[in-house]
Amino acid sequence: MNCKLCQSTNLIKGQWTKIISKNVYKLYDKFICKECKGMQIVDLVVVDKNTENTRKLLIGNYYVNKNGDVVPKSSEKKSLKELAREVQKEINVNDLFV
Repeated sequence: MNCKLCQSTNLIKGQWTKIISKNVYKLYDKFICKECKGMQIVDLVVVDKNTENTRKLLIGNYYVNKNGDVVPKSSEKKSLKELAREVQKEINVNDLFV
């Protein structure tokens, strides 16, 4: 696949999910060109059912993996805020700026 703006083949592919409404979500690929930073979105499938997978995605505890399966978010992954709080507990920030 080539970039539509600069015709480069140096693209980064990312898989995304967008919740359109309560019962509808869309799976799509996003291609970003490393050369010109152009972006192209390719729709894969639109799921229009009130299924258990749709409810899981709406709750926010699940995501769609590369295979298109709805899987739970790992509890091992921590947000940047959680990591910063852990570091602040280990290092006394006030002592650093004295």
